Amino acid sequence: MENNVFQSKKADLEVKIELPNQEKPFFEKMSTPNNLVNMLQKAGQKLNPNETLRVNLNGTSLVLTKEQTEKPEILQNLETEYNKVNRLKNGHPEENRNLQDLKDQIKYLGFGEEQKVHTELADNLASDKKEFIINISSDKASFKNNEINFELKFQKSEKNENFYLNSFLANLKNNEKDVNLNHTFSANGNFTAKEAINLLEGRSVKTEIYNKHLDAKEDAFVKLQLNEEKNEKGNFKLQVFNKNYGIDIEKIIDKAKLHFDNDKHREITTKSLEKGNIVAVKFSDLKNNIVEGKAILNPQYKMLNLYDNKMKRFNSNEQAFQKDNSETNEVKNQQSHSRKI
Repeated sequence: MENNVFQSKKADLEVKIELPNQEKPFFEKMSTPNNLVNMLQKAGQKLNPNETLRVNLNGTSLVLTKEQTEKPEILQNLETEYNKVNRLKNGHPEENRNLQDLKDQIKYLGFGEEQKVHTELADNLASDKKEFIINISSDKASFKNNEINFELKFQKSEKNENFYLNSFLANLKNNEKDVNLNHTFSANGNFTAKEAINLLEGRSVKTEIYNKHLDAKEDAFVKLQLNEEKNEKGNFKLQVFNKNYGIDIEKIIDKAKLHFDNDKHREITTKSLEKGNIVAVKFSDLKNNIVEGKAILNPQYKMLNLYDNKMKRFNSNEQAFQKDNSETNEVKNQQSHSRKI
């Protein structure tokens, strides 16, 4: 579509206007520019001050605020935004590269490849904003009553025109348990979206940390101290189990008497445990019968916490069970923290 269609008297614009929280479009048909302005003004009157319209013009998605629909130069502004988005999509390699790099980063961090997110990302990159947030919900919580939401925080560089995803805020909410937990993670790749969820659910995750004494990075297990006061940045403090702590996951797995189909199965299970996942496993019970259940890696006590398929604790080592009673309670009542964060 050429820009001159905005000055045309013909119905050359394929238009769809959507109001928030409405299943059916407010307007969806071919339109002249003048009629488009009228429909946008009418739709804008139905918006609350902080709400926006989603407008699609010949396949290009745009977002308009209530204030924008009230301005007399609405058509000129719409044309400008339209050209910005199409310029980003089609015309400039540097801008295209920034968009693609951010899409790749979002995917790598485990936030998916939803077209809705990509469209919102492109719209924001084409705007005059210096920073913006994209909200993403997740269904990857380990317990059905946990609600997970993320805020991805983007900022424009002062050195160039590129935007960067610097951090994301993870939120775990459980209304039944009166829980609301937040923690901001760097988007440098140390933690994926799923690993952030695992940490907020009280489990440990293997990652790479900087050891200032060695002036080098090293592998370590970390855990959020969910029952402690937050630090000055509003984040939970980290409990760190580094190399000197002596965690040998292969010995831990052998001691737990897990059974594997083959070496590849063992490798996959090991990596999943290190990520803080609740992993389906087979292990020997007290009578040496092979049973199916779940396992959680507990680096603090250098052991696996074993459960049946209903997450009832099942460990042959009763002494370890008593020693790790706090961890057991944390799994049983994963969201039982009494104070809100």
